[in-house]
Formats: sequence, structure tokens, C-alpha cells
Amino acid sequence: MKIKMVSIFWPGLLMMLFLLACDKKETAYYGMQVAPVVYNGNAIEYLKSQNGVYDSMLVVLGRYPDMIRKITSGDSVTLFAIPNNSFKRAVENFNNYRRSIDSAPLYLKPGQYDLSRPDSGMFNYEGLRVLMARYIVDGSHPFEELAQASGGIPFTSYDYAYKMNLKAILESSAGTANNGPKVIEFSDMNFSLFRRFWKSAYTSSVATARAGSVLIHTLAQDHEFGFSSFTSTLADFSIDRSLWKPFSWHSIAPATTTGGTVTHAFDGSLVTFWQTLYPGYAGYRDIPAPYYFTVDMGRNNNLSGMAVQNRQETISSAWPGRTVRFLMEFAADTTQTKAPLQWMSSDTFSFPETLSFTVYAKQRFAFPQRYNARFFRFTVLQNYGGFASYKYVNLAELWLY
Repeated sequence: MKIKMVSIFWPGLLMMLFLLACDKKETAYYGMQVAPVVYNGNAIEYLKSQNGVYDSMLVVLGRYPDMIRKITSGDSVTLFAIPNNSFKRAVENFNNYRRSIDSAPLYLKPGQYDLSRPDSGMFNYEGLRVLMARYIVDGSHPFEELAQASGGIPFTSYDYAYKMNLKAILESSAGTANNGPKVIEFSDMNFSLFRRFWKSAYTSSVATARAGSVLIHTLAQDHEFGFSSFTSTLADFSIDRSLWKPFSWHSIAPATTTGGTVTHAFDGSLVTFWQTLYPGYAGYRDIPAPYYFTVDMGRNNNLSGMAVQNRQETISSAWPGRTVRFLMEFAADTTQTKAPLQWMSSDTFSFPETLSFTVYAKQRFAFPQRYNARFFRFTVLQNYGGFASYKYVNLAELWLY
């Protein structure tokens, strides 16, 4: 009888234990601890020790002493290590574009110049810096921490306050869902809260390294440096805005958290924005259109295009007042400071769609011709919601190229 009882109940007990074990394994990120390899040295020394793997990354980092200081200072940092192939892919795609417009290739190192071509040279230093900064994030962020949030966690990248998202992913293995290699999805949020606009890369695994206070995740070989925006960023990099000074405008609505002034349309922050007076604002008065601002760029620039970013989005609110159609005008430098500026009208520009979620995205526009100008005037012709209902406008950022 005992033997029969065992034969009846033992399989059932095994099945119960098996199901309990499956439940444990299939709980999100069960047993997710990943011990990093500890390197006795700083992050730069670690990259150098991986012979022939991170040479291009070291070349680019070497141009920016502040970045070197950041990742060797003892501060807690997460660094995404970019393999050589990622740079090779980006440079090849960029130079294919250059060849298509009959321009000489550009390079990461001076020794590669094509001396027979006057337009050969190196990539724009500031453009490279902007992209490289996205791979450096304050704080130590291991897989275990990221696994606590199913949608990932947004972080601000080094120096430019640019939003990136880190997400832990447990891949499938041998026909079993969520039981395979542990990787991190590293996403350029592309100025948007909506994932449809994001560009993502993945670590090769979560076999991370720790060099001092720096946690190093290695990106997979198929990643293109710059998150597929290397060519668009470096082909015609936006001009320096540090000299820009506004000198006339329709109105402003200064506020502690949102800025509100014209300067906040080119301060590098998506949290602040230019805001005209609006009903409910202290001191509001109805100033007739046009809604505009004028800026002195400090020197003449050869301009071929622009980009605009509307007020910081929220998923729950489609804020009215966002710019959806506008006019750009330019004026050259003049020694006659009291003479009226002679404006050259470029063109009117419109967002391709004016749905609530599309007006959130950064939009780039090409001018019909190049303009050599020191001054520009930005005039809003249409806002999201319509002037009849919303007699005000706002804009988070404006760039010129």
C-alpha cells in the first residue's frame, strides 16, 4: 500500500514543486543579480586595457578633458563603452553621404586627412561632444536597479541635460520566455516621452565592469555611434548660441519654474520656454499679434536651416499655444546701429502634422537658400489650439544650422 501511495502522490508532489519553481523563475527578473568584473584602475585605463576594442572611443574622449576628469574623478558614473565597430559604422554612413554631395570625407584623426581636398578634415568638435556626452550618466545604475521599473528609468546625460532611458531586459532562451541573457536597453529619448520617437541600443550582455566608482556597460557591435543621428548631427551642426541676445519681442511671462523669457528659447533646457502673456498671468494685457521675438546672434553666420522644439510635453495634457506655423526673417550685420534692419524673408514653415502628439517632437526645417545674417526674427503665424481661443504662444528651443 505504501508503494502504491507513493506511486500515486509522488508524481503529483513533483509537479507541484515544478510549478512552484517555474513561478519563481518566471517572476520578472528573478535571480537578476549580476556581479561586475572589478578592474584595478580607472575607467580610461580599463578601456585602454581592452586592446583594439575601444580605440575610437578613446580618441574622441581624449579631445574633451572635462569628460576625462568626469570619469576618473571618483564620482559615481555609469559609462556605456562603445566598440570600434560602432564608430566605423557611423563614419562610413556619414562619408557615404558626403560622397553623394561631392564632398571629401571627414575623419576622427588628423592623420587620415585627404590632403588633395581642401574640404577634407575632422568632424565638428562640438557635435562629437554632444553625442559622446549621451553615453555618460551620473550615478551607478546596475541591471538590478533598472529591473525595478518595467518601462525603464529616464536619466539625464552628462553636461547637456539630455534625457536617456535605461531599461533591464531578460531575453528569451531555448524556447523559454524571459529566461535568457540579461541585457540593458539604452535609449536616446529624442526629446520625447513617446517611445515611438526613441532610438535604442543594447548592451552585449550585463557582464559589466567596475573601474573605481564607474560602472561600465558594453554596447553591442551592431550599435551605430550617435543612435543613428551621427550624420544628421554632424553634417551641418547647429551654431553656437552662447552669443545670442534677444532685443525685441511681443511679450514675455517670466516664471520661476518655466523661465518665460525669450532667452529660455535657446538656453539648452527643455524644461524652460519662451511664453507670451496669457490670461490668468499677473499683469496680463491683450497685446495684439504678431507674436514674435528678435535675436542678435553676435556675429554673422551662414545659415542653411533650423530646428524647433515645442514646450515640454506631458502624456496627460496637450498644452495649447505651441507653435505649429511660423515665419523666419534675417538681417545682415550693419555698422549703422541706429539704422533700421533690412529684413530678408526666408519662408513660412509648418509642422508636417498638427496632432497633439506630433507637435511634441523636435522638427527640423531647411531654408530655401543660405542666408548670411547676424539677426533673425521668429514670428508665430499659428499655434496649437488656434488664436481665436488661445491668444498666446510658447516655444522651448530654437536652433540654427
